[in-house]
Amino acid sequence: MEARILVPIDQCEESRDVIKVADEWAIRTQAELCFLHVSRRHLAVGENDEKTLFLQQFERSLKQLNLMQPPYEAYHRFGVAYLEILSTAERLHPDLIIMDAHSHTRLGRFFLGSNTDYVLHHCQCPVYVYKQHSREFANTIIVPIDYSEVNKSVIEQADIWAQRTGAVLYFIHTEPVSEYEEEDYAIKPDSFPEGNDLNWQEIRQRAKESRIADLHRTFENYIASCEVKSEYRPVFEFGKPYLKIQELQQETNAGLIMMAAHSHTLLNRLFVGSNTDYLLNHAPCPMYVYKENHYQSAGNEVKRVEAA
Repeated sequence: MEARILVPIDQCEESRDVIKVADEWAIRTQAELCFLHVSRRHLAVGENDEKTLFLQQFERSLKQLNLMQPPYEAYHRFGVAYLEILSTAERLHPDLIIMDAHSHTRLGRFFLGSNTDYVLHHCQCPVYVYKQHSREFANTIIVPIDYSEVNKSVIEQADIWAQRTGAVLYFIHTEPVSEYEEEDYAIKPDSFPEGNDLNWQEIRQRAKESRIADLHRTFENYIASCEVKSEYRPVFEFGKPYLKIQELQQETNAGLIMMAAHSHTLLNRLFVGSNTDYLLNHAPCPMYVYKENHYQSAGNEVKRVEAA
């Protein structure tokens, strides 16, 4: 699944949780972890002294967390955090970046910090965004379905992770409706002649059920082509995708949302689409944002960044 995972961390408490998540992900995928800490230059402290201090503190943290400790490297850089993260990603060619949402607002921890937001929009590989939470989530993964080719890659990753964790997959497809239509499924009552045995509400319900049946057939054919092995449940909704996904997360208490970045720009999926961006800022659970990996692939032969 992943051979190398880049994990930016800092000195805050949330980074300890990120390290735990990265440790679990690496153990289950047999990946190498690359931890990165970025500091701004301090004239009062020498560069070598600060690097040494960070490495010492990091080693103590690992011992305190009592982790399994898969193969890992720890790097220290000076500069602007998001630029150094992207620069390191260019050199290490990670298959995944795991980082904290890092909200620094008074509205809770749903909103993304500037570093995470910038990395999400400019990196060229999948990103797992950890969000600090105070409640236990269900072992459930939500995967939005839009029948695109890139969606198959998301489904593949979700299926692999579900098999390794025993999670249940919820595949949700949302049909958009026009602004003048009702959110569930709208057919105007004056579209039918008087004296009809069925009232317009019943006709609308039958039309909705017929449409859902069509969607179910399309879904089953699509999922069959993906060869999903995990337990899954399909969900069909009508309305705005990001709202329906958010509602499903609340109903199921899902612990993870996995979806494609889905940029609709000419920059070939480097940027994050509106549905993904909304959920990144409003969903309470972690999110895995899939982006096609455009880093030059060199497999296990990629040279390590110097550990200095």
